[in-house]
Amino acid sequence: MAKRHCSAKDELKKLLAHKTPNARIAAAEALAKTSPADKLECVKTLRELMQHQYRWVRFLAVRAMWRIAPENREEIKKVISDLLVPNNEMDATGVVRLLEEMGPAANWAVPRLTGIALSNHDCRVRRAAREAVQNLARSSLGSTGTTQ
Repeated sequence: MAKRHCSAKDELKKLLAHKTPNARIAAAEALAKTSPADKLECVKTLRELMQHQYRWVRFLAVRAMWRIAPENREEIKKVISDLLVPNNEMDATGVVRLLEEMGPAANWAVPRLTGIALSNHDCRVRRAAREAVQNLARSSLGSTGTTQ
């Protein structure tokens, strides 16, 4: 009996259809990084998951989208904005850290981050938001080549 060997790429492609959202997100991120030819299929999977009923799935999907297809900024911005609805932030620390990771591309979120830094009920989230605002300000200054 001959054994059939599947490549890692084949296995990742199978995982794009897995029933577990986490597996699909991880597969999309890994496949897009290892096989740029499959990026469109990965983006399609992530777009689907960015509409998922669970906030944590939307967060993981939007983070993966930023990492593999940052050119989709408007879609990314919309999902992040939805995740940061005032007084209804999921574990906002993850979203705040994602905005920080995005650097100057996340400057649109500074007013919301400032609000979170001032008023979120969780001191860890307030601290993360404060740090993100400070780091975004630094990265913006560095990216424009100007100082104040």
